[in-house]
Amino acid sequence: MISMIPYVVENERSPIVVKVRERLNVPGDNCLDRGLMEVLRGLQQANGMTAHGELDEQTLGLLSLTIW
Repeated sequence: MISMIPYVVENERSPIVVKVRERLNVPGDNCLDRGLMEVLRGLQQANGMTAHGELDEQTLGLLSLTIW
């Protein structure tokens, strides 16, 4: 079962954010800012997911990334 609990929320810093930015070709640092969240919302919506813009297990799976 996939967890819907976010690993990274708005304005939080995490090394996984850098990997997400690289995968999506979005410039920035390790902070999940509004710009990246908007890109994530679009990606989530386009794939039939709840468009919240946060990094959860389902979103990371869509990007073929894992938190560990």
